[in-house]
Amino acid sequence: MRKATPIKISVPSPCTQNWAGMPQVNNTRFCDKCKHVIHDFTQMNDDELFRFMKQSPVIPCGRFHKEQLGREILPKHKKPAIFNKINKIAATLITIFSLKASSVLSLSKNTEQLLHMHQHKKEKIPPA
Repeated sequence: MRKATPIKISVPSPCTQNWAGMPQVNNTRFCDKCKHVIHDFTQMNDDELFRFMKQSPVIPCGRFHKEQLGREILPKHKKPAIFNKINKIAATLITIFSLKASSVLSLSKNTEQLLHMHQHKKEKIPPA
C-alpha cells in the first residue's frame, strides 16, 4: 500500500470579504468581489479535508480554522478489511477459550469441594 503524500494548506492573501455577507449556494458561499465559490472547511476533520483537496481539480477557495493551516494533513490510515475480520475472529476465539477455561476451573474447584466433603463424611461415619 502506497503511503499518502501529506498536504499543507496556506493562505498567503486571505480574503477580506465578510463571510456572513456572501450569498449561500448549497454548502458553499459565493464571493461577488472575486467571483469564486468559497468552501467552508471549518467543519471538516483532517481526513475529509485531505480527500477534498486531493479530489479537487483546482485549488479551491475556502474558509479554514487556524489549526488547519500551516501543518501537514494526512488521511487516517485505514487497515485493510482483512485485518478487521482477523481481529474480530481472534477476539471471538479468545472470548470462547477464556469462558471455557473459567468454566473448567470452576468445575475443577467444585469437584475438589465435593471430594473434600465426601471424604469428611466418610471419616465421620464409624466403621460397622
